[in-house]
Order: sequence, then C-alpha cells, then structure tokens
Amino acid sequence: MNGDDPATRLPSQMIGEKRRRASKLRDAYIRQSVENDVSNGLIKELASVCIEYWSVLREFRDEPIVGDEDYPDVEPIRKRLGLESERITKSSGTWDNEWTCEKGPAVLELNPEYLLELTHALDDLSQKLGFGAAAAQDVEVFGVDSHPTRDDDP
Repeated sequence: MNGDDPATRLPSQMIGEKRRRASKLRDAYIRQSVENDVSNGLIKELASVCIEYWSVLREFRDEPIVGDEDYPDVEPIRKRLGLESERITKSSGTWDNEWTCEKGPAVLELNPEYLLELTHALDDLSQKLGFGAAAAQDVEVFGVDSHPTRDDDP
C-alpha cells in the first residue's frame, strides 16, 4: 500500500488529531496551573484524550519497531472509567469554609501531572511509530554554511 492510499492516511489523520488535541489540553493545563485553578473539566478531558490516543496507537502494538515497554501504563485511567467516587472538598462561598463530600467521576482522583506526562509519552510513541513530524535535516542558519567543504576554507 502506498502513502496515497486512503487506508494508510486514515490512521495518520486519527493520530494527528489526537496529538493536536493532547497538545491543546496541555496548553490549557499550563494556563490553568499558572492561576492555580485546574478545573475538573480539564482533568476529565486529559484523561479522555489519553485513553483515546492510546487506543489509536494500540493498533500498532505488533509493529517490530515497538515493544510493550513503549506503551505507557493507562491502567489507572482505565480502572476508573465509568466509576464514581467521593472526594472531600472545602466549600468556598460559605463564611466558615466547611468541608463537604462531593461525588464525581473517579478519573478526578488522578493527578493531572500524571495525565500530562502520559500525553508526552504517547507523543513519543507516536513519533517512534513514524507518525510525528520529521525534523529538518538541513537547518538553514543565516551566515553559516550547513555543508562546509575544503573549498570554503580561506
């Protein structure tokens, strides 16, 4: 199959879409972290993109270039999918800042830093599988010859 075949382009497009989404969510996490206000919605989105990205890349688990060790551990997310948990939170807005018990998706128990690092590990796996952008071989630098020859010596 050649690279112009729609069957070979579809996985690349799907992986590219997940990679872009993960990047946007990382950016949003950084912005929210600066304000010390990471939202539950963002944590849920990060967990979601991690599982989706991993699932798309899982299709290539039998490729000779990768091994099981290249696939990051998403089990902490998977075991929380579809589950609810209770967390103790401090109520803001009341005069005495009472502690309350709040129910929500179990993925909110995950450390957002784990999710952030997981997106980076998935990007690394994507790159190893050949779905990332290739770095330019010849970097043009103003005033510097990237291929000096003996003829260039004074």
